[in-house]
Amino acid sequence: MLNKEVKQNPALLAMLGSVEDEPKKEKVEKETKPKKDPKKANPKGYERHRGKGGTKPMSYYIPDDLIKLLNIKAAKEDKTKSEIVVEALRKVLKDELKESKKEDATA
Repeated sequence: MLNKEVKQNPALLAMLGSVEDEPKKEKVEKETKPKKDPKKANPKGYERHRGKGGTKPMSYYIPDDLIKLLNIKAAKEDKTKSEIVVEALRKVLKDELKESKKEDATA
């Protein structure tokens, strides 16, 4: 019943002193595949010019009706959705932007 082969723990064997008795196994080097070039794997992704002018990717939740209108406006004006959102935020935050520029000028 107890004829199961027991896995030997190297740390336990080292404490018992029987690690040296066992022949060391040679490590077999695995063949490594060359890494794929992401530019070749997804050329369209590298054609896009994301993050122009020091911009950073952000995520926000927008209602469906605004998304639909944003898509229509972007198509009509031949702009990206990001460009339209940035323009809109600049209009909404006009006063805050002026304050920020004044603070930067005095610092």
